[in-house]
Amino acid sequence: LAMQEGKDSEARSRLVEMDSLLLFVSPSAIGNARYHRNLLYAEVLIAEDSVDQAIHVIDKSGLPDLPNFASEQLMWYNVPFARDIKARAYIKKEAIDKAIIEYEKIATFDPKGSDRRLIPPKYYYGLAKLYEQRGLHEKAIQQYERFLILWKDADLDLPELKDAKLRLIRLKAKATK
Repeated sequence: LAMQEGKDSEARSRLVEMDSLLLFVSPSAIGNARYHRNLLYAEVLIAEDSVDQAIHVIDKSGLPDLPNFASEQLMWYNVPFARDIKARAYIKKEAIDKAIIEYEKIATFDPKGSDRRLIPPKYYYGLAKLYEQRGLHEKAIQQYERFLILWKDADLDLPELKDAKLRLIRLKAKATK
């Protein structure tokens, strides 16, 4: 919440608090606790313009442990904001091609991989915008359409929904010229 409200110093102080609490986490849960702590740390680093360091923290963090599917930990395993931190860091760094690669990874299920997290629809929207920025209009159209299908019952006033619809109309109009 502190990060969403632009209170970076408050979020950084939460990191210190989290570090002290990690001393009391059970050995079976320490990996996931450290993983979520590193996510917050990477968010703080991005806000502080330490983008390369944020990317390093995310790379070092790996994936959270896959919980038992009857466990309350499953909710934390699927925390949506946690998946696109590296892509957003690349966007801030203006490394659009690397951001595209990251969004493609998190928006694609790999049955051979160990990541079993859900794919939030907003990642298709983010990927579509990057494709559009790169001039990959057909790919952008596909991702906007996927996003709009998944969000067909969403609140019509959501800014992402309105923006995706407008962008899709614009891209399709260009494609017919």
